[in-house]
Amino acid sequence: MRGVAILVDVRAVREIEGGEAGRRWERPLALGQGAFYAATGAWPLVHMPSFVAVTGPKLEPWLVRTVGVLVGTIGGTLLSAGARRRITPEVRWLALASAAGIAAIELWYAGRRRRIAPVYLLDGAGELALAAAWVALGARRRVRGGVARVGGGGGRPHGREEEAR
Repeated sequence: MRGVAILVDVRAVREIEGGEAGRRWERPLALGQGAFYAATGAWPLVHMPSFVAVTGPKLEPWLVRTVGVLVGTIGGTLLSAGARRRITPEVRWLALASAAGIAAIELWYAGRRRRIAPVYLLDGAGELALAAAWVALGARRRVRGGVARVGGGGGRPHGREEEAR
């Protein structure tokens, strides 16, 4: 059988198509991270004085509010995906990348550079734990999911290649 063979993670395709992704651990993780992000994102918008009392003085309050809106939006997206049991690869990536990015920034600037309050080290550790949990779930899904080979069309061209002939 000549042609292109496509590798497909059968379990992941079934989960995404059926909307059943996140049945066991992804859903609670998305809901928990979403609630945390929604609350911490809203905090500086709702009461900046208490936010500053905990996290230290801010030179640019508009920037704090901007980050709050963005983090809150990510939180709302994760909450919605978890509530609807629609945890797609894009939602997984959003959750992982957000946690990893926030962790890197907080650990660098609170730890190495000492530019922001030490309380951010605690949050950075929590963000690192969230990122690690998403990575572990992804690795578990790959190990437990089956990989199947779907054969190509016997060497026949497809798509735009066929139109060009």
